[in-house]
Amino acid sequence: MDNLKEKCGIICNNTFYELKNISRTEYEFICDPSDFYTTVKGKCSDDIQAIVHTHEESCEPSYKDIMSMKIWNIPWIIISKKCIKSILYLNGSILELDIHSLLSQELYHSLMKLLQ
Repeated sequence: MDNLKEKCGIICNNTFYELKNISRTEYEFICDPSDFYTTVKGKCSDDIQAIVHTHEESCEPSYKDIMSMKIWNIPWIIISKKCIKSILYLNGSILELDIHSLLSQELYHSLMKLLQ
């Protein structure tokens, strides 16, 4: 499981928390529910600022990403070696947000470590 291509996590309190990806396939992420719950309840005060995951190449959301974005009313950040994007699903539209206004320099650098 450690060689999964997609990594995932959440941002809360302006801090990134990497979560265990329990997906059995290499091109999707499923946050471990126990890990997710423990992090949200213990460190986030129930306030998640963004969901983060990596892609192999593109930063465009997959169909599965879009379906999941409909459930969450928060930005999703997709990172690859070629790009980083923040995307929000709102009123039936997919909006790209300015990543630099969302992330501090320190937070940006901690997200880039996912690619290592």
